[in-house]
Amino acid sequence: MVMYALQDYIGEDKVNQALAAFVKEFSFKGPPYPTALDLENHLRKVTPPEFQYLYDDLFDNITLYENRAKSATYTRLPDGRYEVDLAVELKKFRADANGDEHQIPAHDWVDIGVTDAGGRYLYLQKHKVDGESADIKVVVDKLPYKAGIDPLNKLIDRKPDEHVVPVSQSKLTTAGLSQ
Repeated sequence: MVMYALQDYIGEDKVNQALAAFVKEFSFKGPPYPTALDLENHLRKVTPPEFQYLYDDLFDNITLYENRAKSATYTRLPDGRYEVDLAVELKKFRADANGDEHQIPAHDWVDIGVTDAGGRYLYLQKHKVDGESADIKVVVDKLPYKAGIDPLNKLIDRKPDEHVVPVSQSKLTTAGLSQ
């Protein structure tokens, strides 16, 4: 699961590049044999700076989240598309060796998604969330039905059923336009 998460953030080509370099360095050699840290070092080399924090979260610590979509509204734009306003919370926790958890600041890239009534994604992209809350605006081509943070549950979250909320029509609609 960790490798899939890493692949999602940095791309399959970067993961494959790191694995190829790891195999090239250590194949057909005797002791000392490589460790997981050697593999991590190869992965770190191909990871962009904005995603280096992932190694602390995925490999070095027990990191948990409490992500929540608080509200989502849409406004129909004059061109027929829809602007979705999504309010989210992202709380990040670390557990120590005794299992005691403490909240840490979040500066994470996380998926934001909007679906239609059939459950098809109209929008699914990573956004940087700094702090505990964020207001995110995205534009979609079809009528939005649900929206949320980490909608595919990629992060280890204690309350994954709070990630997505129904999208309602904004009380502030574009003049003269209706759904």
